[in-house]
Formats: sequence, C-alpha cells, structure tokens
Amino acid sequence: LAQLVGRSGRREGCPLRVAAWEMQSSARDARPYCHVSDYPGVDVMSDSDEQDLLQEARPPRRWVRRSLMLALGAGVVSAAVCAAVLGQSKGRLRYRRQGDLQIKSSTWDVDPDSYCGKMEVDVEYKDEVSGFGRNFDHIPSPELCCALCQAEPRCKSFTWVKDAGLEGCPSQCWIKGGTGTRVAGYGKVSGIPPARPTVGTVPSGRGTSQSLFCFSLIMPYGSESKLLAFQWQKQASIFACDAYAVYSNVSVEVAPSLSTKVVNSNLQCKYGGDSNTALNSWIFIAVWDKLIDDGQYRSYQWTVKVDPDCVFFP
Repeated sequence: LAQLVGRSGRREGCPLRVAAWEMQSSARDARPYCHVSDYPGVDVMSDSDEQDLLQEARPPRRWVRRSLMLALGAGVVSAAVCAAVLGQSKGRLRYRRQGDLQIKSSTWDVDPDSYCGKMEVDVEYKDEVSGFGRNFDHIPSPELCCALCQAEPRCKSFTWVKDAGLEGCPSQCWIKGGTGTRVAGYGKVSGIPPARPTVGTVPSGRGTSQSLFCFSLIMPYGSESKLLAFQWQKQASIFACDAYAVYSNVSVEVAPSLSTKVVNSNLQCKYGGDSNTALNSWIFIAVWDKLIDDGQYRSYQWTVKVDPDCVFFP
C-alpha cells in the first residue's frame, strides 16, 4: 500500500513522506488518500487517481469469496471436532494450562441413597484450627472415607482425594476435627459424617468358656443359600456351633425351620481398593446392629462371623 500511495503521490506530486493510509470506521469505506501537510508546492491527488488507487489496493472479489468460504469451512470442522470429543469423554471443560485445552472427567457420582448423606463434589473443607487431622491412604471411595470419619469421635468432617498420586489405588482420605472453610477443590469430595448412634454398653456373652454363637450373612439369590443348606444337612460349619443365625436383606428359607433374619441394608456395594474387594463396611455395620438388637449372642461366650464359603471347624 505504501508503494501504491507513493507511486500515486509521485504522479500527482504528493511526496511519500506526507502520504498515509487511513481506514474509515467501516472496512467497505476504506479510502487511501494523500495526506498533505502545509508544505508549499504540494498538490492533492485528483479524484480520478484516487479511484484508480483504490481499485489497485482492493483485493479481487473471487479471493475474498474464497477466503470467506475457507474460514467458514474451518469453523464448521472445528465445531464438529469439539462436539465429538466432548460427546465421547463424559467429562467437562475445566481450564486451560500452558495453552492446552484439558477435559476433566467427573470426580465422583454421589449415590443419592448413600448412608453418608449429603456430600459435595469438587469441594474441600479446610480445617486449620481444630488441631486434629489424620490421613488414610488407598481409600477407594468417599463413602468409606465417611465411615472412617464416623468411627472417630473427634472427626467432624472429611475430604476424599480422588488422585493423591499414590501407587495402586491413588485415593486418600482426610478426616478433620472441624468443618473449617468450604473452598473449591477439583478432584475432591467433602462431607460431614452422619451422627454417631448412641450405643450403650454391649453386654458380653455369658455361657461356658467355650460356647459359640455363629452367624452368616448371605445374598437372597445365587449359590450362597444352597451352600448353607448343604452345610445344614451335614450339621457342619456354623451349624456345629452351640447356636447359629443367618442374615439377609429379605426373609429366605434356607432349610426346614430355618429362615434368614432381615437386616436394614440392600446389600449392594461397590468394589475397589488395591485388591478390588467389596467396600461393604456399611453393610456389616447394619448386620452387627441387628445382631446386637436380637441379643441371641448374649447366651454364649464367643460370637463368630463366618462367610458361607469359608471352611470352618468349630
């Protein structure tokens, strides 16, 4: 453009040093013109030359159309790629780091029926004043972290960290002596444990020094009830103890005159941890609660929990 202005300026005696290119407020109104200072003897460019210069400076129409089509096509392709990535990732855009667009998956899907009650995802409870805190490594779920907090009388809140950088199961549980301050913390789940039930003194079993009360917990379907029925026929395992009981979440007949006692649990849990074992703490809390309420164990010195597939010789 400087060359065009300079050449036209030389045609009309407009020195290059006093020529300028000015864009008006609208691109369509772009006007190259020769800005003339107060130097004597300098003539302004004629209107016809100005039109010639404008035509030379303006890009061809076919080039403009091609550029617009290419830009539009690139925009459509970019939008389609973004939609495909987001659709496949089951995640959400979180932030940019060092120029890279990162898609973060959901930290945790909180079970609305969790025994722990309300938990907040991507939130940390920072407690810096209570003076109590403890960390547990390889804790695979917020529910288990909540159970650890409830088991400690000094614990008032907890924060579960999805990825603490540990080998194996990378998750960690922080239990704290206060609720602290609620702050954002991606990859963390925080909550307050349910109230600790008031439990009176649990009476010890009476009976002879070697008397046994044995029990099992079974699923209401599958092979466990058949396995116990076989043991009952042989009077083996728990059925060789001084007394016995079988628990489930519904009443099921295991053998003649033997039905399961019902516990307040759906017996459903997730699997996790380094060994991918059942995360069933809450289930057995419900079982022991039922067993204490029944009180049958009190007539015996020892109480034994036996899995249906365990080889047990009383």
